Amino acid sequence: MQMTQQQLGRIATPKGRLATVPLLADHLNLGRTLVPDACDFASRMVEPWGVLGNDQYGDCVFAAMAHFKQCASVNAAGVTRKFTDAQVLNWYSRQTGFDPQKPETDNGAVPLDALKWFVSIGEVIAFARVDPANDADVAAAISLFGGLYTGWDLPLAWQSSDTWDVGPNLRGQWAPGSWGGHMVSQTGYDAQGNTPTVTWGDLIGVTNQARHVYCSEAYAVVTQELLDSRGESLRGFDIAGLLSRLGEVE
Repeated sequence: MQMTQQQLGRIATPKGRLATVPLLADHLNLGRTLVPDACDFASRMVEPWGVLGNDQYGDCVFAAMAHFKQCASVNAAGVTRKFTDAQVLNWYSRQTGFDPQKPETDNGAVPLDALKWFVSIGEVIAFARVDPANDADVAAAISLFGGLYTGWDLPLAWQSSDTWDVGPNLRGQWAPGSWGGHMVSQTGYDAQGNTPTVTWGDLIGVTNQARHVYCSEAYAVVTQELLDSRGESLRGFDIAGLLSRLGEVE
């Protein structure tokens, strides 16, 4: 991976609010859902992912959504939806009040606030919480919805690394959050549960163990691209029930 400047910008969703988000597992019957042993949605990407402003600003919450939608569009429709830095920074500005001319406004974003805003503008139809340590639920979310939108407590040990993995302990440079909070889109999984991830415009390797330790919030995201390609219903997925509960999210 060619390293670029790496900005962060995720403000972790408070646990109390996170608990109000419906669990995907409560609206998905895995017994009726075909989940493959592995999938690789990024393999169809031929266009550059783009850093999307995250080398200069803390817009990772919005860059990660653009990366998610890039991957979802190419897999659902065969054509990659393109995003520019300006478009993603505009999202950041509209949702948080960020102004590139005022550095004091570059404070990052709360993923749940961003998701609710994405629903309000039609970029996202619905979303549900996924336990990042539950490998079956992670695989189901990625295979069904084209990726996983995830928040991480990055350790300093991962700076300039092209693979995220666990270390010998959780202290010092390996302490969760010792580098900061970051949002990324995971694009697939292998038979061991490792989940390749796009961030800062490149794909990196992420091990199953790393996700269990350092990922603290994860979301299945339903997009219009997905519904257009698969119809209004997915086998085993109760989207109507999920939509009815999203109004209760704090």
